Amino acid sequence: MAKSKKNLGIQYMFIAVLLFSVMRLSVKLSSDVPFYQLVFFRSVFALVANLVVMKRLSISFLGNNKKVLWLRGMLGTLALMLNFYVIQNISLSSASSLHYLAPIFVAALGGFFLKEKLKWIQYLFFVLAFCGVLVIKKVDTSLSLWFLSIGIIAALFAGGAYVCVRQLSKTEHPLTIVSYFPMVALPISFVPTLYNWHAPSIEEWFWILVMAVSVYFAQIFMTKAYKNDKAANIAIVGYHSIIYAVGLDFFLFGKRFTWTEFIGITLVIGGMFFNGYFAKRNKKRS
Repeated sequence: MAKSKKNLGIQYMFIAVLLFSVMRLSVKLSSDVPFYQLVFFRSVFALVANLVVMKRLSISFLGNNKKVLWLRGMLGTLALMLNFYVIQNISLSSASSLHYLAPIFVAALGGFFLKEKLKWIQYLFFVLAFCGVLVIKKVDTSLSLWFLSIGIIAALFAGGAYVCVRQLSKTEHPLTIVSYFPMVALPISFVPTLYNWHAPSIEEWFWILVMAVSVYFAQIFMTKAYKNDKAANIAIVGYHSIIYAVGLDFFLFGKRFTWTEFIGITLVIGGMFFNGYFAKRNKKRS
């Protein structure tokens, strides 16, 4: 039974990662729309959808552990805004590689706050993944030091948000956890949207809708995933999103990759994959 539940968590995360990939593509194709305006639209859709569904299912909107819920909302908002900003300005593959440094922070913060122990070799794999990002930076001209720094900060905030989700999954309904993101993001993104409004075209409205729907359901599936397994185990599944991003960059945006970039991407994927392998092995032994 426990094994089935664990596999269910991994399956949920695979679906979430696919939906997040659709979200990134939508954001990339809406590059003329300011990133904070995209966050505003996403928040409006999520808040309305959650209110309708939660009222119909009689789910508590405010939840129990309000401090951690608000913290999850704030960290998630900062992570998403910075992530959108990075996606709009660098290649999808580099943006995905940066975002999937988040498992490093998930594992580190999970070990500190959730007492989920790590072996020393897992830290070695984290260093390997980070070195991969540095290799990518060296050859990807779109990845300046500025965007590298913003991407790492976004990954840190995302890692913190994922750890909050793992903690909250013990006491809160997934929709309650998800609802705190738009409650925080809506007022934060409203002010810059109001003063710097960009009138979207019909095509941009389409991609905005795709972005809002995909990320809404991605958040739900991700929350369910963390409810069924350790933070470090679930977060590691996201590495295959980089493969999606490479394919999208190549086939849709005509990006040509060098062998050096592939080496960097392989280091990121390898570091994350082997960390996940040892995390699962440690769990079985314990």
